Amino acid sequence: MGPTLSHGRCERGSRMSRGYEVEWDGTVVRLPRCAEGTVNFSSWGDAEMALADFVTEVRRRGAGTATVALIPRPDNTHNPYAISVARPAGSGRTPDERHLGFLHDYFLRAVGPVKLPLLARYAVSGEIECTVVVLDDDVSLAIPGKVDLGRLIDEFLAAHPDAPPAGEPPRVGWLSEADAATARCLDLMAPSREPPVVPPTIDDLRLVGYEAHRRGLLITDAGTGRFVGRLQDRILTLTDERVRPAVVEHLVGLGIDVAAPIGGPAGADRGAVERLALIQEATHIQLSPYGENGRPDRSLKVAYYVPLIETLWVASRRLVDPVRRFAERHGLVVTTLHVPLVDWALEQEFDYHDLHGHNAHHRHFGRPGHRPDHRLYRLPHLKALLPVELRKRENLVWGACPDEELPERADQFRVLERYFTDRVALFGAVELADAIVPCRLCGRRTLRFTARWAEGPLAYCGPCRHAAAQGQLGRPDDAPVALRALAEVEFEGRPLVRSQLDQLTPPGDGSRRTAAEVDKLLLLRSFISRSKALAWTKVLIGAGLADEGVRMSRGMVIPAVDQPAIPRTERQRLPD
Repeated sequence: MGPTLSHGRCERGSRMSRGYEVEWDGTVVRLPRCAEGTVNFSSWGDAEMALADFVTEVRRRGAGTATVALIPRPDNTHNPYAISVARPAGSGRTPDERHLGFLHDYFLRAVGPVKLPLLARYAVSGEIECTVVVLDDDVSLAIPGKVDLGRLIDEFLAAHPDAPPAGEPPRVGWLSEADAATARCLDLMAPSREPPVVPPTIDDLRLVGYEAHRRGLLITDAGTGRFVGRLQDRILTLTDERVRPAVVEHLVGLGIDVAAPIGGPAGADRGAVERLALIQEATHIQLSPYGENGRPDRSLKVAYYVPLIETLWVASRRLVDPVRRFAERHGLVVTTLHVPLVDWALEQEFDYHDLHGHNAHHRHFGRPGHRPDHRLYRLPHLKALLPVELRKRENLVWGACPDEELPERADQFRVLERYFTDRVALFGAVELADAIVPCRLCGRRTLRFTARWAEGPLAYCGPCRHAAAQGQLGRPDDAPVALRALAEVEFEGRPLVRSQLDQLTPPGDGSRRTAAEVDKLLLLRSFISRSKALAWTKVLIGAGLADEGVRMSRGMVIPAVDQPAIPRTERQRLPD
């Protein structure tokens, strides 16, 4: 039976001897024996048997210590930063044949996953020598504890910034899978092999603003209705790169800020542009190739880009050039570029919150950017406009929205707001002003406007307009309550079809509604879900608006009244 390892013991080494440092003579890297250090490692299967034989040899020599090697194993399928504990290279066998066990993953994470592999690159053999101690049935490494070891390696790397050229590790295990992922991505990213076609002409473009999870402009050809691309956070993505010069010129002529391509001409042949999806999130951009189905394959995270700090992380060295070309074509300034030590190990080597821009957002704005506030805010005085049943909702906060920042610079905000057609859909013809004022429902900053049938200026932000158009605040049970209240103030208590909610109705007597009345109409609409799964006739019946029937597009709907059940004994008395 092999020796029993004390997996539960914590390594010591916090009181390391003064003057301890990594040894390197230009050929061999060694961690000298650390009297205070006791670092355990795991061993199982064939490695456990090999370790037992190794311990027997050490004892046969009458020694309690021996030299072993720490070997980076990027070929390990479980962890590309795995460190093997093995017999020293002088034994003349392969790393697999010399393998005795692995350092624990938790230890490597605490040291820093790439630090031992980086240190090993300074050794000609690619291995780090250290001492193993055999005491009774306990086998451990006499090296510093995780905190001290990480610090010592940092000091060594700072003093020796240029590592000698390293040999290529065997492309098996993790590295084989990484190579396959890189090859697949290069194939998916390859420029289109379709026969060249005449680039579409750009005579007139139609721009429509959208604002749900993200805010931007959809761009279509006004003549054909064909989708051309979209503009979001100054980044222009197009279905055909050859029209980029014309589209950029058109948008700039409208006063819209567009990120210009960096280096090289803006025009490009269809066959010379990599095919990547640019997926924009709140604090970062993910680049992924399009899959065989034509949709972005989000599982292949080719690269991360954080605009706030102009930093790009690329999953593989072989992908750096095409990814950087793509990024710069879309105007993404790359000041800092990171590539993992091991291909396709970005998430293992770099901090998740760095890759997703959360840390940069926190440093810049003083608050985390990875926890979006999904709550909806309404100003406290509006609560009195609602039926009592609707005043308390988990996702509704009665207070001003704390986010007072505009989504763009003030001048750009004024320009882009004119392309958001949802305002016209809700209010009919409107006249936008340049004044930026608080939203009447939540307090966010937005543009003031006027409608012909309303008194005085109005101001409703994009999220509040979206909530009213979609019934975003309401649950299914809320719809009848809100509809009953809305029908009383807007439709004179008459039933209505669902499409009548799309636009606010002017008073029938030709008068003008006050701004406070418009507030109420929008607020009540926000509680009437537009989900197709919600049967409209049931909503009408629940609201008490269908007692005399409702005229629909295909005839009249009249609620059925169930006949009271008749006891069996009574049925026999019914006349023929």
